[in-house]
Amino acid sequence: MPRALLLATASMLVASCSEYTDYDPGADLQKEDYEQLLNRRAPEQGAQMEEPPIPDFQPVLAAPSAPELADVRRVSIAVTDATPLRDILIELARKAGV
Repeated sequence: MPRALLLATASMLVASCSEYTDYDPGADLQKEDYEQLLNRRAPEQGAQMEEPPIPDFQPVLAAPSAPELADVRRVSIAVTDATPLRDILIELARKAGV
């Protein structure tokens, strides 16, 4: 009996699908519309499309400015291991004029 019930249910499902006529009611499309999309062909290779022209180079609107050079003054001092770092930095600043 369960097998007969299964067959009856399956046949009802198949019969209910045959009554459905709209394929995509949201987009208002039918099955034939989708079949036409499947049958589309790509353009033949023999038909060469005209290539778009290569654009000319644009002139430079503004040349980049030269970078600012650092101060080229040299400062030298003589220090020993016993000289505190604080005194070395003060002496460098004094000789550099900073």
